[in-house]
Order: sequence, then structure tokens, then C-alpha cells
Amino acid sequence: MNLRFRQPGRFERPAKRAQHTAESPVEALGIDLKRLGDGLHRPGIAIPSAQEPAILGRKVSEHPAERGGDALARAAPLFRIERIDEGRAANAVQADRAEAFFREAIELRRTMGDVPGRFRAIAALGAALIVFRRTEAAETVYEPAIAEAEGAADEADLASLICGLARIRFSQDRVDEGLALIDRGLPIAERHELAELLIEGLITKGNLLSKAARPVEGIALVEAARRLAVEHNLPAWEARALVSLSLNVAIRDPRAAVELEREAIALARRIGRRDMELLLIGNAGEDSVRTGEWDFQEIQFASLDQLDIEPRIRLPMEAASVTIGLLRGKISAAEVDARYKVFSGSIDDTDLASSLPDTLGWAAFADGRFADAAAAWLENAEISALNAPYTLPRMAHAALLAGDPALARHALERLARTGAQGKAIDVDRTAIAAGLAALEGRRDDAVAGYRAALAGWRDLGLPWDEVVTSIEFVRFLGPDEPEAAAAADAARVILERLEAVRILAILDESVELGRARAGAARNTETAGGATPSADEGASIIG
Repeated sequence: MNLRFRQPGRFERPAKRAQHTAESPVEALGIDLKRLGDGLHRPGIAIPSAQEPAILGRKVSEHPAERGGDALARAAPLFRIERIDEGRAANAVQADRAEAFFREAIELRRTMGDVPGRFRAIAALGAALIVFRRTEAAETVYEPAIAEAEGAADEADLASLICGLARIRFSQDRVDEGLALIDRGLPIAERHELAELLIEGLITKGNLLSKAARPVEGIALVEAARRLAVEHNLPAWEARALVSLSLNVAIRDPRAAVELEREAIALARRIGRRDMELLLIGNAGEDSVRTGEWDFQEIQFASLDQLDIEPRIRLPMEAASVTIGLLRGKISAAEVDARYKVFSGSIDDTDLASSLPDTLGWAAFADGRFADAAAAWLENAEISALNAPYTLPRMAHAALLAGDPALARHALERLARTGAQGKAIDVDRTAIAAGLAALEGRRDDAVAGYRAALAGWRDLGLPWDEVVTSIEFVRFLGPDEPEAAAAADAARVILERLEAVRILAILDESVELGRARAGAARNTETAGGATPSADEGASIIG
């Protein structure tokens, strides 16, 4: 959970246009067939629409240009989740078939000697592979194409390829290379007034800057992209901008992020972008765990249940529902292992690759295996820079509960290097510092820190974070501390409302551990010894 996914990309051909329509899957994806070469979109070439799913089985013309158009037309519906046949849902995530059709179109453009059309078809294939999260395959498409396009393609086509490779560098955490690429593509887009390419470039650069520990600049660029999308009536790009904005805002204020995500979900549904809807439901579900809206994702996913979505695509987006199932005792760690067998083998997308350790971390946390949870979340942070600012605070809290202050400090140091900023991050730091003070025997500092942290969580409207902080408070300082006892009582009310039975058990255990540790401390003080550590307090009651 709190496993973040950026929108991997969209098949929008950069073009100067004021209106955005989605009359067919091809047009909805922004593939401008006219720009892909003369003859690709001519009378007699049936472009698949919501009423024409049979395009996949129709006879292909012998004319190479028409066959090129048909290849692109056949590819388009395969990487989009479309409603067809009067509402019957079809699985559009058919990566292998779509890729084959795009490659067919590239080869046809080559045999015709249509250099510009081939570069545009290559750009469409690369964008498709990004959507399929086939990062390495996309890289092998873009890199040679850019080398060949230098001096051979027009600027718009070259810029499209460059911006596509920049998106790949973002997903690979190769931030400096990505920024260098996008700074080549953006001036071309602005000079030629290529609205969609300019919007895409601004979003990509904003995302890269956020990874480069410059989140304020990143947010400003993505917000500018959103305004441009509204100005040019490009709702799909507006939704993509909202995805990026919500990712940045979630670190600062998860409740505000949920509002952005709800807005984007409604927009994605209105324009028929089911792929984007799926991603947004995934991200919003994670933020809703923190805000205490635990049924949000399950309700939202009901609109997608009739779609036959590949498990590799859907499962990471359901991370919040899996987490909630773990915390409620409805899913076991063994079931998580079984579900994630679909990810066996190599995965070259860092977001997807980090999904398993993240979920295993939650499984360990729900079991009370806090050291295992911290280790899993550290692995998640090492795999995915995008997810690290969300995962590292949880790693620190798990380390504290495991009685490992050194590991908690390591998490804080790693968090500082991400450049993550905002009130939620600040409150996390305050809560973690309070835990460190408690483990080190600085009781007054711990009480003051916990008091401030709990007030911060309540101000932000984040009951889950309040629960975790309250568990630490009563576990380390004991229920004899009035504020710790009050925090535990408030946490119990929250957990009962959320039906989080496994965390209720951890809370009960923590109250007893805290009581035993406080009693041991009193006995030690009477005998003139030192106050026992948290681990020693835990051992007293076995």
C-alpha cells in the first residue's frame, strides 16, 4: 500500500489544435493518423469505434498504405480499456497483439520509403510500450530512433521521440538524463506551438524535478501543464496533470490529494479513459487508507469489475484493498504470496517491481513482525524512488516498534535525501523523533513530541497515522502516562470503526507492554538501577 504509480504515458500525437474529441479509440488516444503519413486515414479504412469492435477480424487491404492504417487501427483498441458492444466490456490491455500491429505499421512505412511516417509510427510504438510498462523494450525503440532522426526527421517528430525517452528515464530514476532530454524537447514544442507535446513535456519535467528533490518547482510546472490542458480543451491531459499533482500533494496533505484524485477520476470517466481511471483509483485508495476512508477503493473498483484486466495490471492498483484486508484480518500473508505469483520473473518497471515488498511489509506489520516490515519497506524504497517518500516514514515507525532506533534514524536520513517536504512529512518527523526520545529514556521530550504529532495528525485528518503514533506512545511510555492512555483510547475508537481487528490486537498488546515496562522502570528506580529499554520491557511479559 502507498504504492504510487505515475501515469506511464499516452498515445497523443503532438499537434496544434484547440479541440479534443474521442470519436474512436484511435482518436481518443491522440494518434493522429493523418500525421502518421498520407494514406493511413483515407476513405475505406474503417477506424474502430465503440460500435465497430469487429475491425480486428476484417479483411486487410492489399494497398500498403491502407494496410499501414489498418495495422494502427487494429493496435489502438488493444491498449485501452474501452466499452464496446453497447456496454459490454473488453480487455484492451493486450500488449503483444498491439505491439505486433504497431511494428507492422513501422515496417510498411519503411517499405514505402515514408521516413516521416515511420518515425511517427515508432513514436506511437514507444508510447504504447510505456503504457504497457515495458520500459526496457521502449528504451530499445527510442534510442536508435533518436540517433537516426537527428538531421533526418522534422523537429516535431524528433521532439516527440526525445520526450518519450525522457519519460523512460523518469521511470528508471535516471533523473539528470531525463532533465537533459526534456530540456531539448520543450523548446521545440513551444517554438512550434505543439500544445500536447508542450503539456506532456511540462508534466514530465515536473515529475523529474520532484524526484530531484525540487518538488515546489515540479508542482509549479505540472500546474502550468494543467492550465494549458484546460485552455486547449484537452481533458485527458488535464487528468494526467491531476495524477502528477496528486502524487506531489499526497506527501504534503493526503486528504487534499484525495480530493484531487476524486476530481480526476470523475474526469477520466467522463472522457472514457478507463486506463487512467484504474490508475487514479489505485493512488486514491492508498491515500484513503490514511484518511480513514477504507471502503473507498472497493466501491470505486466496482465500476471496473466487469473488465477482464490482466492481473499484472490490476493487482498493484488494488494494493490499498489488499492492505485493508490484511489489517482487518481478511487476508493472510500466505494469500499475498499466492496473489503475487503473477509477478514471478523480471519486471523492468520500478513501480511494479516495488509492489511485492511493499505489500509484504504490510503483511508483516499486521502480524506484529515489525522488523520484517521495516526490512520490506526499506527494499521498496530502494527499488522505487517515486514511492520512497511514502514508504520511508512507515519504515521508521516499524523500526521504532521493533526497538531499533538506529534503523529508524537511517530511514529519516534517507527521507531527508528525497527532498520531500510538507506538513504530513513534518508531522511524521515529529512523531519519529518522539519515538526515539522514548527509546532513549527522554520521557519529557517524548511526551511533548507525541502531543504535537497527535495534534498534527488530527489537524490533517489522518486517523491511521494517529493510530500508529498512539500505539507507539502507549507502548513506550505506558498507560500510566495520562496522555498516552487517552491516545490509546482514541485509537481504539478509530480501529473499531475501521474494523481493523489485527491492529486492535497490536494496540492491546502495546498497552500491556507499556504497563509492564513502566512497572519494571519503577522497580529499577527503587533498586537504584537504570530504566529498562523498550526491548527489556517487552521481554518481561514474554
